[in-house]
Amino acid sequence: MRRARQERLWTPARWGAVAAVCAVCVGALVACGGGGARSAGAPGDAYIEQYKHGQYLQAKAGAEKKMASSSGLARDQAALIAGLSAQAEGQRAEAKRLLRPLLTHGDRELAGRAGAALGLIAQEEGDKRGAADLLTEAASKLTGDEAAKAAMYGGDMLLSLGRKEAANAQYASGMRTAVSESLKGELRERLAGWRFTVQLGAFSSFGNAERRAGQVRETARTGGAGEPRILTEVNKGKTMYTVQVGEFVSRQEAAAVKTRLGLEGQITRLERN
Repeated sequence: MRRARQERLWTPARWGAVAAVCAVCVGALVACGGGGARSAGAPGDAYIEQYKHGQYLQAKAGAEKKMASSSGLARDQAALIAGLSAQAEGQRAEAKRLLRPLLTHGDRELAGRAGAALGLIAQEEGDKRGAADLLTEAASKLTGDEAAKAAMYGGDMLLSLGRKEAANAQYASGMRTAVSESLKGELRERLAGWRFTVQLGAFSSFGNAERRAGQVRETARTGGAGEPRILTEVNKGKTMYTVQVGEFVSRQEAAAVKTRLGLEGQITRLERN
């Protein structure tokens, strides 16, 4: 039997954490394979390898040189890498300048990858509705795990807007296109309505639990994880007080916030009363 010492309100997780935890996922959503984008890997296009290896400033400079010396699809592929590199460096305005013209591109994968990146930028800027629209549209243009990831994060945005049915439709769509078993697992958890938290400790003394909650309260509040809560569990006559912080739609998001805030604890599934 568990009860919270304070009201357990649903507060959408800090969506900037999604971008952090999905830095690799962004690379997957916009990877330089598939469709017409294959020709971008021609010899001499070192900026693509630089992007893959996280050398974003060099990649952007190289991609812009390619844009200046080419036309048509080759130029647009270079614009994609330049825009993604700008996004990775936090240059949002520059990324939007480079990526927005690609949204209506005839190459659906190129357009989808640009849209996915713009969706994550919108999420970082707090525009959840815009992020949801961009990510779900990107999911309709991409294939495989790329489409599944766009649908999953689009679903997360819809869920944060209180649109659970629409969010579940995106998660279900992601399940139909996902190839990776780990990605399928993430989508199953979302469809099941699971939520996760950072558990900071379990104590036999309520006073110790209060002290632990007090130690992280300011960090959790200012970091967007919300107010620490203390849960009471009685098992075989023994009472334990568990300190938790945050409510997240995925293990990965919870882990990212835990790392970002420097919290010591473990990721656990929230139990519903």
